[in-house]
Amino acid sequence: SSKAMDEQGNFSNFDFKGTLKPLFRIFDKDDGGSISKEEFVECHSMLVNSMKIHPDSSNEDSWGKVDFSSIDSDGSGEIDFDEFCGWMTNILKECGVPKTALPDLMTNIVEALRTIQEIDEAVAAGQSESRVNKALQESVEKVAANARALFTKKKASKDEAKSSWCPPPRGFSLQLLARKCAAELGLGLGGLEAEKEKKAKSKRVSRAASMTATGQVRLCIPDINGGKADPATKWFARVSRTNKEGNDEFFVYEFDATSGKLDWSRNENENAFNNALDALPKDLKVFCLLKTRGLMSESVRWPGIREALLEAADMSLMLESDLDKYGTTLCDMMLEKMQENDEIADIEDMGGDPVEVAMEKMEAEVSLSQLQVLVGLAELGLLDVSERSLEQIMDMPEE
Repeated sequence: SSKAMDEQGNFSNFDFKGTLKPLFRIFDKDDGGSISKEEFVECHSMLVNSMKIHPDSSNEDSWGKVDFSSIDSDGSGEIDFDEFCGWMTNILKECGVPKTALPDLMTNIVEALRTIQEIDEAVAAGQSESRVNKALQESVEKVAANARALFTKKKASKDEAKSSWCPPPRGFSLQLLARKCAAELGLGLGGLEAEKEKKAKSKRVSRAASMTATGQVRLCIPDINGGKADPATKWFARVSRTNKEGNDEFFVYEFDATSGKLDWSRNENENAFNNALDALPKDLKVFCLLKTRGLMSESVRWPGIREALLEAADMSLMLESDLDKYGTTLCDMMLEKMQENDEIADIEDMGGDPVEVAMEKMEAEVSLSQLQVLVGLAELGLLDVSERSLEQIMDMPEE
């Protein structure tokens, strides 16, 4: 049947076999309609060896230890397409890949494996290895990155519940953080100028005028709280600074309400921040990125959503192509709204592009709650969002 995993790791209606067919053809090197043991070992070894060079490689990925006879269920000595799909189904069930991510990952792996096979054939035919080394290295790295994303086993949920979302403590203020960064780092944080500084800027005597760099609060997270939803007394903020040379530097600040100072202090040791980040499940990491881009308010505008999801992609929480899919969905919704308001025909009559206008309107008009974004990503199958996380977020008191 045509199946693929949904965001819960189960299977739903989807052209699963159609997605796997190109990979089957890579394994079936002689295009004979089935995979011999020699063909299987050759291609499977390429995948496993490529994954070993990836920086996230680990000995925990036991899927690579495969008994050919366990896949060849009818004992024919060949693996047919149905047997291949059965093998892949069992692997992917353990890995929890969202169904929308599967086609892109599979396409990338197939393209890279095909390139490796063509290079091997060229070298066997006498072509100099030095001429193809770069292409080979790039292809191996491409296989490694996509295979790790596709085949790494999903961690048990108990390992993902070391911490949870909870509201910041009383006195928590990003304005205070902005002033601290200005004083200690000569750093102006975008969108966080104090009112006094805004007035000074209008008189051209702003403190920001003497700052040597601009920066941004990249991520605010609670300290490890054991999964309890009570307000955390300690929070962390990761701040980036772009200097005049265009290089990014990162700093961690800590807000500890128990100190009684209600202020931020710079933390030279980032271990506590990293541990707190590791303790959050993936969906709440994305939520914290969205909250941060909304300056901890109850909503975030489209430019901030885009920045947050790009950051999520950089952190390997989702694929960058997922951001494109989400943006396209919002753009389609804006186009529908424009159609209802009879704007499309007027734009076209004036020689304009409705899609470009819709994207401009998104920049200016779209503002969503962080919860709306999270639910939208889950509905599109782009992010696995647990009921537990949704309950924590919805139980938050209004600010």
